[in-house]
Amino acid sequence: MIETISDFLSIAVMVGILFFAIYALYAAIVVNREATFKSIERRYYRYYEGVDDEDDSSDRDDLYFEDE
Repeated sequence: MIETISDFLSIAVMVGILFFAIYALYAAIVVNREATFKSIERRYYRYYEGVDDEDDSSDRDDLYFEDE
């Protein structure tokens, strides 16, 4: 029970710290997620930099042989 102003202030400070802690945790998760997605995006574009995008339709009817 809240009997004095001291009890009320204690609970108010505790709730304030709790809200701040939840916000700080949320902000840290957002920053981590942004860094993770930037890393994934960087790896994605680095992988596809060397891919040849030319459409060579003359080879579509030829036989395909894999190099061993």
